[in-house]
Amino acid sequence: MRKILFILTGCLFILSCAPVISKEIRARASDAPFSQVVQDPGRYRGMTFIWGGTIVQTKGVNSGSLLEVVQNPLSGRGTVAERDVSYGRFLVDSQTLLDPLIYRAGRLVTVAGELAETRKGKIGEGEYLYPVLRADEIRLHEDYGGGFRFVPSIFLGIGLTD
Repeated sequence: MRKILFILTGCLFILSCAPVISKEIRARASDAPFSQVVQDPGRYRGMTFIWGGTIVQTKGVNSGSLLEVVQNPLSGRGTVAERDVSYGRFLVDSQTLLDPLIYRAGRLVTVAGELAETRKGKIGEGEYLYPVLRADEIRLHEDYGGGFRFVPSIFLGIGLTD
């Protein structure tokens, strides 16, 4: 029984540490930092990147969906590591229609894809040049109602209630 419990615990640990983006895409993705890419996006056109962040908005378009994302640094697993740090915004061009109620503002997302182009837009009244990723993989993270949540997996108590 102890061996089975040890094996199951090990499997859960390994699965919980698995990257959110496939091995194939991670193998071909550039490690150039987002802050460097936005300085000279033309130099990186056609390269694959893995970026993540907080969704600003999702729009349905003729070819699928367009997400606007505030970039946030990623952890080694590819999940958002720090929501309060950003080097800009990017757009995600998805060939799949993504429901705006599911892919809503505030949700965390990791996207892998090719840097296809740049598009002019506005943030408030200011002009902004968005790098556009043509999405190969999109991973929406768990929604914890506006923040991160730690859920303990072991509970201790003596069984007394009020």
